[in-house]
Amino acid sequence: MSYLNYEQLLDSALLSVVKEALSQVSKDGLQKDHHFYITFLTEYPGVELPDYIKQEYPSEITIVLQHEFWNLSVEKDRFLVDVSFGEATESLKVPFKSLVHISDPSVNFELEFNPQIPSKVAKMDWKKPELVQIPIFEPAQKEEKTKSSESSGKKKPKKGILISLENYRKK
Repeated sequence: MSYLNYEQLLDSALLSVVKEALSQVSKDGLQKDHHFYITFLTEYPGVELPDYIKQEYPSEITIVLQHEFWNLSVEKDRFLVDVSFGEATESLKVPFKSLVHISDPSVNFELEFNPQIPSKVAKMDWKKPELVQIPIFEPAQKEEKTKSSESSGKKKPKKGILISLENYRKK
């Protein structure tokens, strides 16, 4: 990782845009045709939703903030909102770092994020690359030896042509 992690800096700046937009909506409500599609990781630390929703959407979910949402509030690192799921209204807590995608189709605006689940990254079992052993072939025998073995009556299986790649490698 470099000293200046530009991807992380950019994500932080773009998340501040999301925070500000949701803060405005929490104060003034949605104006005109604005609405949001918000996709986030359901298993991200700090995400709070009912178990039946987590079971139905084990990795990520998209919610729509348009007509049936209430009590939107924005905190430093997350937002809280009540959303209608069918006939039930459920409370959600969503950390900003869990966001995968947010869009406002009314103005053709969208942002993509690449959230990393800290516990999953630490638990990943990274495999070391396996070394592949390539057999080294002897150069083809000279014709004299081949002719002498043919005259002795033993037949040797024909060998394919061997092409050395040494001449083609960059040094």
